[in-house]
Formats: sequence, structure tokens, C-alpha cells
Amino acid sequence: MKLIIKLFLFLVMLIPQAVHAITFNVVVLPVDILNVCNNYYCFPEASEILAQDIIQNFNKTDKVKAPDLYEIRAALAADTDLYNTTAAVVRKYDYNNSIDYAGLKKIARNFDAKSVLIVSSVVVANKGLSKRSVWEVLEISSAFDIEQSYTLESGAVLIDDVNDIVMWSGNYKRILGEKSGFSARNASQANSKLDTLRMYFSDMIAQDITQNVILRFFPKTINPLDQKQKTDKKEIYKEGSMLQFEKTLPKSKSEEIPVTPNEEMGEMIFGI
Repeated sequence: MKLIIKLFLFLVMLIPQAVHAITFNVVVLPVDILNVCNNYYCFPEASEILAQDIIQNFNKTDKVKAPDLYEIRAALAADTDLYNTTAAVVRKYDYNNSIDYAGLKKIARNFDAKSVLIVSSVVVANKGLSKRSVWEVLEISSAFDIEQSYTLESGAVLIDDVNDIVMWSGNYKRILGEKSGFSARNASQANSKLDTLRMYFSDMIAQDITQNVILRFFPKTINPLDQKQKTDKKEIYKEGSMLQFEKTLPKSKSEEIPVTPNEEMGEMIFGI
């Protein structure tokens, strides 16, 4: 009888560990995955910076794992067919936000994953009619001494490649050069713009995207916050229409980072 009780207690202790050991693999795919040193400053593209921050956040947890961008590029270089498929997928999404489910399924299968997170970040002009790389805009503004602000639009879409559905999507906006224009007269100022962008992605967007993706796989891992008023240091950002998350606004040493939160930062479709 004692042996049976001990065995029962042992099995009870193992159950939470087995549940906790569940890990989901997600391929984080920036739309500029194929653009390496493809700008005047040879800076990493904005979507790549954001994607790398998200990957690091995922791999710090025991819930979601993602291959590094170096690993993804190595796989693309070794497989011409996979390279062409990826090129078609990111080109199609970058052009008109269309999702190639068949292509994403092939990419996910190659990395033993069932989900792909597409990440984008572009400067939108002419009321959305044209899209440019943030570093292309910086080069043009600096060369022609243009004192103008621009809107950087970043987004992420989580795709379930088993059921071919969108599990979640989020969009984020930020004004570039709101006070004195977005330009750099020398390399030092250009690197300052890069550092500010890295800070914005790392401290704000990457954390929010990481939270939302984990929330789709583990709905009980994030607790909703009560309704609160804005304070000088913190704001409450609305997540869908269900949960709210508390965010601390980061500041750069050289300039403040204005953030324009959307009324609806994400949407979720239940289809699994």
C-alpha cells in the first residue's frame, strides 16, 4: 500500500513538469532577410533588428524557441529552392501584405516549426502609396538637407502553418524626426539614429510582440491589468479588446522616443 502511495505521489510530481516542458517552435522571418548590407550605411535593416530582438526574447524563455537569423540565412544559402520560396514570400508580403501560406508552410517545415512570425518595418510616405527603407530615407534626407518628419510603420503577423490562419497581428507607428527632421550630417549622427532605433525596438515593440505570441500558445501566462489612468512615466496600451499590458516608455539620451499606439494593437482569430 505504501508503495502504491509513493508511486502515485511521484506521478503527481511529474505531471506539472511534463506540461511545463511543452515548447513551440516559431520561425521569425523579417521581410528584409535577404538584404544584407543593402544600404549606404551598411546598417542592418529595421525589420532585421526587430526580428533579432524577438528571437532573443523567445529563446530566453522555455515556452517558445526560434532559429537565429544566421541559421536561417545559412539554410537559405544551402538550399536554392528554399531561397527562391523565401524570396517570393517576403516579396509578396512586402509589396501588398499578401500572405503566401504554401510558401510559409514549406519554410516552417524546414525548421521543424508549425508557425511563422513575419516581421516588417518600413517608412510609409504619400499616404501609404510608397514604402522605403528607414536607411534609404535617412540617406536621401541627409544628402538633400530635407527637414521633414516621417512615419515608421512596424508590424508582425503570426501564421499557423497547419491550419493556414492568422493567429495574431500587431501594428506599431513612430514618428521619425518630429522636432528637427530625420537626417544625419556625419557617421556619428547616423550611428546615433541606429542606436535610437535599436532602443525603440528592444524596449518597446519586441517585448510587446513576444508577449502576444506567447499568449497565443499559453493563454494563462500573462495576467490582465486593471483599468488605470496614464501617469508621467507609464501608459497602458490596449491589446485587442481583452487584455491590457503595462509599458514603460524608453528614452534616448539624445532624444525622446514618441510612440503612437494604435487603438487596436492586435487581433486574434480562434481557429486551432
